Amino acid sequence: MILLEGVFGKSHPELRTVFTIKSGIMMKSFTKNRKTKVDGILSTLRISFTLMNDGDKSKLVLVTFVQFMLAVLDLIAVAIIGVVTGLALAGIQSKSTPETIYRVLEIFRIQDMAFQSQVAILGSLAAIVMVSKTLSSVFLVRRTLQFLAFKAAVFFC
Repeated sequence: MILLEGVFGKSHPELRTVFTIKSGIMMKSFTKNRKTKVDGILSTLRISFTLMNDGDKSKLVLVTFVQFMLAVLDLIAVAIIGVVTGLALAGIQSKSTPETIYRVLEIFRIQDMAFQSQVAILGSLAAIVMVSKTLSSVFLVRRTLQFLAFKAAVFFC
């Protein structure tokens, strides 16, 4: 049994976390003064960052930023679907295209196309954005898990 209380207690005395390793499994126990679940998560993040070197920290920050940007792609796709919905409603009701939707059509330079073509192009674009976001996210999560698994293997060996 390996007790790591001294290592973490010196670098972060406010955490009061005890790590023990039994049979290759890391077990974590907190003292009773832990205030909330958020404090536990934050303390775990602090400990994780103290165990990483600067290169690993920068990789983790980069991955977090890329995940954020992938979430923005979801928002863009949902916005495009909203434009398609507004365009379809205006077309079904035989009304003129609202100004905000017309501006979006101008951005994509499809304002002079037929209604059906506009809907098809925007719908296809939304689908492409969502599929590319999903594939990118799968690739990124897979690589991140491989990276973390390698770091855990190095740490415990």
